[in-house]
Amino acid sequence: MAQVTSFKQAVDATFDLNGQSYSRSSNKISDIIAGVEVELLSRRPQAQSTTITKSSENIQKTVETLIADLNAYKSDLNKLGFIDEVGDENGELAHSSFLRNAKRKLTNFMTAPIAGFGDNNIYFVDFGIKTAKDGSYVFDQTSFDRTFTNSPEKFDALTEDKAYASDPDVFVYATADSAVPAGKHTFTDSNDRLSYGASSVKI
Repeated sequence: MAQVTSFKQAVDATFDLNGQSYSRSSNKISDIIAGVEVELLSRRPQAQSTTITKSSENIQKTVETLIADLNAYKSDLNKLGFIDEVGDENGELAHSSFLRNAKRKLTNFMTAPIAGFGDNNIYFVDFGIKTAKDGSYVFDQTSFDRTFTNSPEKFDALTEDKAYASDPDVFVYATADSAVPAGKHTFTDSNDRLSYGASSVKI
């Protein structure tokens, strides 16, 4: 619920959003809800409701673009590692351990769970990305539609980094110098000390 409590000359705005007060120098607000811009055009002392929905068409375009990029990257790796069995036209990185490592990392990346967006892990197949018999990545409409219908929030993992805590009373945010790697972690609180692994910090 958003309520505009004061509005001045279509420039300055003071308003409440979900019980929190905000003030901005412009009547166009785009820094509160990620990916959403709201323009306040007049004073509204009563509460106003705004409904935001995801566009399946736009999300599908994002997935299909990702598939194209992944296939292009995989194609580049194959060209660099090409071995010419009948001639002397080997790829620039044929027999390279660096190239083998890059291919292995891509395979692991595509099969590893994506954690941090809820209690359950997310997988690329949830987005409708599957591996064809020839090794290329293809779009699966059925998997995409199933996820969009049942768990559309999973697609947030395609476009944003996120910090999430299963405890609703805990707020998590990441800092640039954080030593904790991305992923899913378990923290314990004992005597006002938050412990993770072999280290702990005073809270």
